[in-house]
Amino acid sequence: MIREWLLTPYPNPQNQAEEGYNVAHSTTRSTIERCIGILKRRFHCLHTEMRLAPRRVCKIVAVCMMLHNFAVRHGALAEEGDDNENEIPLHPPGVGDNATERARTAAGKAVRDQIVRDYFR
Repeated sequence: MIREWLLTPYPNPQNQAEEGYNVAHSTTRSTIERCIGILKRRFHCLHTEMRLAPRRVCKIVAVCMMLHNFAVRHGALAEEGDDNENEIPLHPPGVGDNATERARTAAGKAVRDQIVRDYFR
């Protein structure tokens, strides 16, 4: 699934620019997944579903990040733990194949192509 706000790698890169985008995408995703793992080890509330309003969840996550940065600056180490739960599915279930879905996919691909033109050529 690709959207204007959720960009995916090219499934079959056709040139060096698309390959460069895929490498940058993979590197960025890996970094983000490591960060999520670190936060989940330090703040166990991030391991489970938060049944709260999205705005409130965003505030909780932001505070966890601030507390983590504060702890790092002051020498507090995170506890060791398992961070395998931070896998993000590439294609969430329940994605339909209708005209709206195709339009959203096309819009996402257009954004991705523009990024490649602007930054990878």
